[in-house]
Amino acid sequence: MAADGQDVTPPIPSWLNMDFIQKALRSGDNNPTLTVLSCKVSMANSVGDGYSSDMYRIIARLGGSQERRVIVKCHPQGGFREVLLKKANVFDIETRMLQETLPAMYKLLNDAKPGVYQPFAAKCVYHGNDPIQFIVLEDLRHSGFTLAKRHEGMDLMHCTMVVRALARYHAASIGLHNQNPSSVESYNKFVYNQDMKEEMVKIFETGIRCLSEEVSQWPGFEKYAWKLKKLESKFYDKIVETTKRKNNEFNVLLHGDTWTNNIMFKYADCVLEDIRFVDFQLAYYGSPALDLQYFLHACTKQEIRMNYVDKLIEEYHGTLAETLEILGCSHRSVPLAVIRKAFDDCAFYGLVAATAVLPIVLSKPEDGLDVDDVESGGLSESQKKIYSNKAYVSAIKCMLPLFEEKGLLDC
Repeated sequence: MAADGQDVTPPIPSWLNMDFIQKALRSGDNNPTLTVLSCKVSMANSVGDGYSSDMYRIIARLGGSQERRVIVKCHPQGGFREVLLKKANVFDIETRMLQETLPAMYKLLNDAKPGVYQPFAAKCVYHGNDPIQFIVLEDLRHSGFTLAKRHEGMDLMHCTMVVRALARYHAASIGLHNQNPSSVESYNKFVYNQDMKEEMVKIFETGIRCLSEEVSQWPGFEKYAWKLKKLESKFYDKIVETTKRKNNEFNVLLHGDTWTNNIMFKYADCVLEDIRFVDFQLAYYGSPALDLQYFLHACTKQEIRMNYVDKLIEEYHGTLAETLEILGCSHRSVPLAVIRKAFDDCAFYGLVAATAVLPIVLSKPEDGLDVDDVESGGLSESQKKIYSNKAYVSAIKCMLPLFEEKGLLDC
């Protein structure tokens, strides 16, 4: 996950220099004579803006007045983030996704209908482990892609594009599974598992504690605060149980982290034209409902969550079935009722998104949460600010009664 944060600019690593950029671009272009004449390196995120990486934007000037722009995504060094992400092995997961799995999924679509589909992600230019783990990607911003304004929430038009893109992505993973099941099923360990409990509870349980303390101050909401408090010690175990793959049910390769800052859009004359996903560090083979619950509860306008969820699930299912037919995998399609049941079965993951991700999405830029702040297990000032933010308070007040009605707040 990521969130806009404070205006803090760490020093640029010394190894991110002209020699490194030239080596990366030569590798990506398969051109050993490519020459970088100069380069400019700047931070692409700030503290609190990238839980899972430190990111740098690079502008390289080549001969003949040519220019190349790339993003270098680096494994964080020091602090809680390094411990958490090294244990979760997220950089290896994302590297394999970008180098092998996503290109294979896109090839299936492009072979079925040449020139019709767009790639799912930015092109991986280069990757390595020296001096630290890193991935070099094309800079989607230079190609005209931008992030949605996270604090506003996505409207129906953007949400429809996202669920259709997810459906194509999931369908392509089913096509790949048909060719080689192990290529997809090998993403068999979600980041939310018992091995990660020691680290993860520091994030999730402190968040629930912070929310319950905030809710306890709202007249008429005392019962929700009490239920949230009781849920705190069991919250992570319920996440693990909800996200655990059921092999006898409908499964796909998930993006795993479908929130606002991991989805980029492109416009032509103010008309929504294209979409790309970024950050595949939590890719996982499991229920498609996890991606849908996460997105619909963390990224959308309140009116979407209240009135358009069924419509968007129908949009998702329609595109899924259509894409599977194009890929010659219509035998793997499932009825709409199966998707709806899966969505209901994963409802607790919607609560997770609403209580752990939505506060970050709706937070003010100056109040961005730094994951290193939660290492101690205590409540940081940045956590208190995002849970007491007026926009989040308004949203969660509408959602808590619905979560209670579904029994999601019961231990």
